[in-house]
Amino acid sequence: MIQSHGLLEFGQVELEERLAMLCLSLNSCHSWKVHLTDEVRNNFIDTVYPSLLDHFEHSDSIYSVLSHYASYQALNDYFDLLFYSELDQFYIDGLSNLAVNLSNLGWSLNIYNIVSAELKRLILKRFDGVSNDIFVHDCLSRRLQLDMMLLTDFLHYKALEDVKRYASLMEVKDSLTDLYTYSTFVDELDRIVAHCQRTQSRVLVLKANIKSLATINQRYGYKIGNQTLQTFAFLTQELIRKSDVLARGEADNFYLAMTNAGKEEAKQICQRICETLEQQLEIPVTLRFGGACYEPDKPISTEQLLTLTEQHLVYACERSQISDQHESSIYFSNRSNVIRLIK
Repeated sequence: MIQSHGLLEFGQVELEERLAMLCLSLNSCHSWKVHLTDEVRNNFIDTVYPSLLDHFEHSDSIYSVLSHYASYQALNDYFDLLFYSELDQFYIDGLSNLAVNLSNLGWSLNIYNIVSAELKRLILKRFDGVSNDIFVHDCLSRRLQLDMMLLTDFLHYKALEDVKRYASLMEVKDSLTDLYTYSTFVDELDRIVAHCQRTQSRVLVLKANIKSLATINQRYGYKIGNQTLQTFAFLTQELIRKSDVLARGEADNFYLAMTNAGKEEAKQICQRICETLEQQLEIPVTLRFGGACYEPDKPISTEQLLTLTEQHLVYACERSQISDQHESSIYFSNRSNVIRLIK
């Protein structure tokens, strides 16, 4: 999941797989750095960038984006990552941000593939004047290949995300969990609240958050993170009524609307979700629930209902940070709104 800021579900686990595929280790992919003096590092951009411009001066489509000052700055940023960054999440996020910047500058995937091949050649040629060690030269070549692979993936995924974002308003279901999207949930909640106003009934809205999903992704890989989201979605659907509405929110959040549900029902469903998820997952997961109840004696709008839900999720998250337990905070007018769920 970007996460690299949403661009690609890529973290340390996936990075180590790519290193193994290229027969690189964390040590060997940095071995060439010891041959670079500060002067050589500083002069790389001054020698490589003009050579790139000269090479593509007769290609109008490439030269127009390459000659932009922002492209020069992007190349500077890349050399900073190449020379000074460890292979960690900062490095992944740096390449992700670089891909976003290049895309915004008009760098298509095709343009990047053409330019990156020449950039790699120029860097290796420049390095020939620094060291003639064949092993070190080969390590640098494979390190550059790693960066090219990742940037190609990021740019490809960025293009797909742009298309998906454009079509997102038309989407009804989340592709990962097959649940309603948040926008569909809001539409459904509007309808439910209007029904409650007419029939003098109530509806409970819950927002569930999986604590530290980003940590799960980095520790176990994004495949496990996605499986956690899918398991939550499947198990929760099994626990609720057909008349209830379950939806996927952003990243690690889910929304649930339960008609004719009160404080006891809220406590029971939170506890059952926590207990069932703990039984099914092989990794530890902590859940936080924020909620609010629409009640006919004190009617509120859909927007107010969702705002209260968000506010009480913040309360639950704050308590969970301290207790490291499942926590819930649910708003009921003129009633106690604290429910604590012990692991």
